[in-house]
Amino acid sequence: MKKYIICLSILTGSFCWVLTSQGQDSITMDRDKALNIFLDCSLCDMNYFKENQRIVNYVREPALSDLQILITTLNTGSGGTEYNLIFIGRKRFININDTIVFSLSPDYTEDETRRILLDKINLGMVPYIMKTAYANNLSLSIDDTEISEKENKDSWKSWIFELNGTGSLYGEKLSKSYFINGNLYAGKITSKIKFETNNNFAYSESHSVFPMQDTVLYINSFQRGFSSSNLFVKSLGNHFGVGGTVCFRNSQVSNLDFQMKLGPAIEYNLFKYADASIKQLRFIYSLGYEHSNYCDMTIYDKMNDYLYIQNLNILFMYNKDWGYFNASLIGSSYLHDLKQYSLGTNGLASIRITNGLSFNVAFGLHIYQDRVDLRKGSASLE
Repeated sequence: MKKYIICLSILTGSFCWVLTSQGQDSITMDRDKALNIFLDCSLCDMNYFKENQRIVNYVREPALSDLQILITTLNTGSGGTEYNLIFIGRKRFININDTIVFSLSPDYTEDETRRILLDKINLGMVPYIMKTAYANNLSLSIDDTEISEKENKDSWKSWIFELNGTGSLYGEKLSKSYFINGNLYAGKITSKIKFETNNNFAYSESHSVFPMQDTVLYINSFQRGFSSSNLFVKSLGNHFGVGGTVCFRNSQVSNLDFQMKLGPAIEYNLFKYADASIKQLRFIYSLGYEHSNYCDMTIYDKMNDYLYIQNLNILFMYNKDWGYFNASLIGSSYLHDLKQYSLGTNGLASIRITNGLSFNVAFGLHIYQDRVDLRKGSASLE
């Protein structure tokens, strides 16, 4: 009887081993035929996607992929994020490309965002997976639940508001300091208009004691500042926009008791605004009136100024499957004296080389020849 049991156990074990081996061979065969994708997304949770999307192979280089998925984002008028999923076919899928655009409100959590993003990626991959061994594993499910008018209605009418603040407190035997900062933002951004107001307040105070050989030195410092930047832009088609700015400022550090800037501006985008997440080449020109009251006499022996200023900003952005490049050129000058100007440029580039290796470079250069607010005389001890 024991011999029969032993033989039966051996046969059963062998049979299970055969099934397991065959199953592994089948999986290996299917995996070799699965879609190879390269997910080009610096903000994505790659571990989450790999754990929850197992019918594709993730590769580390675009040249090894059948499908490259480039994900770019833009901020929306409601404070949320617009996602652009660009599907770029390679190898046997060359010239088979597609784009999915969707938006999420700021109420979505990180987990909800990555789940929705994975669902959109899965939908976009359907035409490609249909040409693989996993085509028979696909099924279609449509949620036809009706959305009521109440759910679609935006009670805030595209307005968003943000209020935040920071502060710090430091103290020891011979010194102490305080700092507080507050910011209020309000904005409404639609396809036709853009209105934004950004208001900031800062106050700092410090007290220090320096024991000397024959005396004690006390240094007290107080600094406060306020700024308000307001922008309005009206869209004129796919490339043009016109508007204006109004700014107010108070800053002891910059010797400004009060400053006001206002004037019109015009913007031209060489590319369509609909492609803003992929490519931009924007030219922004503005003329402005600048009125300043100073805290102390300036190096030009003035306590106030009434000046006219012009600004030109050139902003460039290009985001493709090989990487991205951002650059800006910003210049301004006073109309009464073009030698009083400021000029600056900065940029950032990331170029993919191979197998997860990228070349990154950043640069910046600024020249200031327009500091009409500089205090006359030497700096005080504080």
